[in-house]
This record gives sequence, structure tokens and C-alpha cells, in this order.
Amino acid sequence: MLYAKYLEVGKPNGLSFKKYLKVIGFVNDAEGKRGKDDGWSSQLASTERRRGGAQRIEVPKQKVQGKLTVMVLLVDFADKVGNRSVSDFETMLFSKGRYLT
Repeated sequence: MLYAKYLEVGKPNGLSFKKYLKVIGFVNDAEGKRGKDDGWSSQLASTERRRGGAQRIEVPKQKVQGKLTVMVLLVDFADKVGNRSVSDFETMLFSKGRYLT
């Protein structure tokens, strides 16, 4: 949603994404927290791969062609009930040119 808002408001005004984040006062809550966009999860995935455990899905090196079937599992947890509709997720995950998907 943040990037979509940037495309709608920031980019047309000549701002880079980094500058847009600064202008709106964005604070990265993940900064400095282990496993939150710090590369730690990538390191963990590499370790798991070497051990023959869980593997991450990588972005294909070639453009995907033809029909692709994708399954998405939406889960509500008792302590963290979701507040978005299925159609919100469909838009976020499968729209063209609206979100980075």
C-alpha cells in the first residue's frame, strides 16, 4: 500500500521513493530487529537449504509465460484477526501495475 501511494502521489511530483518516505515521515519499525529485512532471514534460509530443510521460493530468472496457478492461504489468528477482505488480497497479490507483485 505504501508503494502504491508513492506511485499515486510521490512519483508524479518527481520524488524518488526514498525521498517520498522521508517527506511523509516514514519510520521503518523493522530497522534493527533481527529477522526484519536485515538479511538474517536470508542467512537462515541458506542454512536450512544446506541442511536439507525449508527452502524459499526464488524469483524466476526468465519471464513466466502461460497460465500460472497460485494458491494463497489467508489465516486469521485468535489473537490477531485480519481486517482485510479477500478482494483486498486479490488486488494486492494479482493486480497489474498497481502493487509490486
